[in-house]
Amino acid sequence: MIDFSVLASAMTNHPQSIGSTILDYLLTQTCKGLSSLACALPYGVTKNIVYVLLKAFFIIQPKHLRIAHANLKIAFPDRAEADRNIILRKHIGFLARVLTDSLRLQLIDEPWAREHISFPNEELHRGLKSSHHTGALIITGHLGSFELFGYASAILGHKLAFVVRNFPFPQLDDWWCKTRERPGNTVIRRKGAYKQIIEQLQNGGNVALLFDQNVTLSRAVFPKWFGLEAATTKAVAYAALKIEAPLVVATLAYQGDSKHTILWKQISIEEIRGSQELSREEKLLKITQLASDTFCEWIAEYPEQWLWSHRRWKTRPDGSKFPY
Repeated sequence: MIDFSVLASAMTNHPQSIGSTILDYLLTQTCKGLSSLACALPYGVTKNIVYVLLKAFFIIQPKHLRIAHANLKIAFPDRAEADRNIILRKHIGFLARVLTDSLRLQLIDEPWAREHISFPNEELHRGLKSSHHTGALIITGHLGSFELFGYASAILGHKLAFVVRNFPFPQLDDWWCKTRERPGNTVIRRKGAYKQIIEQLQNGGNVALLFDQNVTLSRAVFPKWFGLEAATTKAVAYAALKIEAPLVVATLAYQGDSKHTILWKQISIEEIRGSQELSREEKLLKITQLASDTFCEWIAEYPEQWLWSHRRWKTRPDGSKFPY
């Protein structure tokens, strides 16, 4: 049943047009309904339904497949086209898993997480708190089941504050942020995020940042991803230089048979941070390159699990755009 009192309240509280407010409300209710349905159905049934919908989406919006093909050619130029096509086909199947995991987050509890998620470096991660006076700066991206990563991490006792890009629909954004925060995480809105990142780290909180998406030229440093410069956020290296927080690259990789592994690696940047010979821009690049190298190694190991349809190499160092 549609709660029109909620709709009226939303129209009052958000400076949207009536049309966009109604659309926002309907989208939010639809997503809530889909989440409830996904939780009621067996996992495999939900994933198969999502897979069919994804296939239909890519037929209707073929540009995303073109972007994925272009990215795969950049990352794996020496692989045969047939091999890259296999990766893409498996990737669509894995996207269905990611979306299914996201819709079913409310079912995740500690017994499930302990049974299905391994964290080989968990003790090393816990040890960071005793060896540093700040929280850890955790760099991650769209590799593996990324929404499940943040949610399950909190359930396993490793709560995160993480920066998110707001949805264009306020009600939908509010609902999804509350879902992300349910196990004890903290969502940091993108506007004014840098100050909050520093505050969280200084107060001992762990902060997760996505760094595998293209950014505009003014916000970018250009480490090489698979041998080609990729516009990457400066925020990671800025924060690492601002305070002496441990720097970690982490993600959640699917291993098959409903099992996942948290991949975790601490990046040593003390020598870079303390260098008197490097300029600040050189330090930003070197730190970001170290993190990028690790993440690209994981992408190469689990190629079907990265988000290939994003225009990762769009912004070029000279300000031009990659011709996707």
